[in-house]
Amino acid sequence: MVIPAAPEGALLGNSLLIFIILTKSSLHEPMYLFLCMLAGADIVLSTCTVPQALAIFWFHAGKISLDCCITQLFFIHSTFISESGILLVMAFDRYIAICYPLRYTTILTHVLIGKIGTQALAVATAFCLFQGRGLAPGGGLGLGGTQHPC
Repeated sequence: MVIPAAPEGALLGNSLLIFIILTKSSLHEPMYLFLCMLAGADIVLSTCTVPQALAIFWFHAGKISLDCCITQLFFIHSTFISESGILLVMAFDRYIAICYPLRYTTILTHVLIGKIGTQALAVATAFCLFQGRGLAPGGGLGLGGTQHPC
C-alpha cells in the first residue's frame, strides 16, 4: 500500500517557508509574518490528523478512544478557525497597504502583528472550548448519547 507524500510535503514546505521568513531580515514585513503564521497553522493541521490516519492504514486500528477523538476534534477545529482569522487579517493587511501606503508601517507594527496573531489563536481556542462544553449556542459536540462523532 502506498501512502501519498502530501503530509510530509506540507511539513517540509511550511517548515522551509517559516525558516526562510524568520532568517531573512528583509522578509520581516507584516505580509510575510502573517504568511508565517498561516504556515504554522497548516503544520498543526497536518500533524493533528496524520498520526491517527497512519495508525488506521498501517496497524489496522479501526477504533479511536473518545479522549483522543475529542482532542483531535479540538485541534482540527481550532486550527481551522485560527486559519480563517489569519486570512481575514491578511486581507486587512492588503487593504491597509493599498489604501494607506504612506502610513502602512506605522499602522501595522510588529507589536500589533504579534497581538493580532495571539488574538486569533485565543479566539479560536476559546470558541472550541466553549463549543465542546456545550456553553455556546448550538449545544456543543452532541455527546448526549452513547455514540461519539468518531
